[in-house]
Amino acid sequence: MTDQKEHSRQNEVGLLGAIMRDGTKYAQAREIVTSNCFSWQPYGLVWDAFEQLYSNGMSIDTITVGDELERLGKINEFRLADSAQFSGRLALSQIREHGDPRNLLSYAENVMDYAAKRQILQFLNKGASWAMNGRRAKDIIADMNMEFSKVTIYGAEDEFTVPMSVAVSEAYDWTDRASQGKVVGVPTGLIDLDRVLGSMIAGNVYIVAGRPGQGKTGLLLTIAKHAAQRDKKRVGIFSLEMSRQQVAQRLIAQEGEVDLQRIIQGKLLETEWPLFTHAVEVVSDLPIVINDLSSININQIRQTARKIKANGGLDLVVVDYIQLAGGDGGKYQNRELEVSAVSRGLKYLARELNVPILAAAQLSRAVEQRTSKVPILSDLRESGSLEQDAYAVVFIHAPDAEDKQNVIQLIVAKHRNGATGLVELIIRKSFVKFENAASKIFKPNE
Repeated sequence: MTDQKEHSRQNEVGLLGAIMRDGTKYAQAREIVTSNCFSWQPYGLVWDAFEQLYSNGMSIDTITVGDELERLGKINEFRLADSAQFSGRLALSQIREHGDPRNLLSYAENVMDYAAKRQILQFLNKGASWAMNGRRAKDIIADMNMEFSKVTIYGAEDEFTVPMSVAVSEAYDWTDRASQGKVVGVPTGLIDLDRVLGSMIAGNVYIVAGRPGQGKTGLLLTIAKHAAQRDKKRVGIFSLEMSRQQVAQRLIAQEGEVDLQRIIQGKLLETEWPLFTHAVEVVSDLPIVINDLSSININQIRQTARKIKANGGLDLVVVDYIQLAGGDGGKYQNRELEVSAVSRGLKYLARELNVPILAAAQLSRAVEQRTSKVPILSDLRESGSLEQDAYAVVFIHAPDAEDKQNVIQLIVAKHRNGATGLVELIIRKSFVKFENAASKIFKPNE
């Protein structure tokens, strides 16, 4: 432990000295290190002085740093960690003798790494204390995951920083696979919707929004069932509104085409029992994992999704629905900020796990107060960030026309890299099941 502390301080002094010898290096180092990374608080004061000088467009050297510390009334607080005899400007001069500007990145990464390890030790001690004091294990794990997510790690060879040649190669491979008819992404299984969206692409969030009772859950489960059954995709469903039993009942109703209410009430017709029992067998074998914790927050969703992927893989995440999820455990000034945190969290999770996320969202009542009941993007309830974070936004709309009582319209209102438009589906309400509408025939050039 003593060696680690000593090495940490050596890198801190090396980093400060390298920058005071070549102030132009600070712009690079500030992307990695903050003043909180220093184990010796006076060194953090120097880093703050660097930042102030940099922000003001001034050069960074021993003299200007000393002047800035003096202006802040901190010059007398500055001294070396291993020698009380050097303080103030004399201590700054001593630090300048250390560190080679050519090794700046190495110093910066080490300073940040030691800071991260100190954080980890603090979290582990905190977790040990919680465990000894009788907290429930699941709560400790959730809070520890939240704490660990705050630890920032930097690496010069970061996997997300690549030459353009790598990005171009990946883009070529994508188009090549698509040209060969190989599925790129997860299809919804609804032909007309797939014609607009293409498929649900990994790393993106797809939002299905509507007012209560319009079939958001039914549509999500229809798509999840298609993905699991036809395309053999492993699906993780986070059902915040319904219990796992209710989710299973709906999937059974869809598969067996048995009236959902009769399934719930146990009043199946004699002819429906064989359909029901066969559907039970089919649905039980689907590669679907369900979490029905109603009070779940974004960190718990992240933690559970990671476990699902680690224990068998994960191709699609379904969340029903966004506004019922909590933020990362912090306190928010208003509900809109918390929903925004959930929205951003889902976007980051889609990228981290490299899967598409299909999430339901509630529309505000504003749509019901207008003459036109057709939803628009501003109707997304409680958060404009839902629109911002989503790759695509699909509204569910039930038309009022007499001849369209069993028709549901899906309005693709946003599609980041593709077309928008309107798609019609048939809804079989007793089975809570969505089906493709009959193919439309258009005249030439219509």
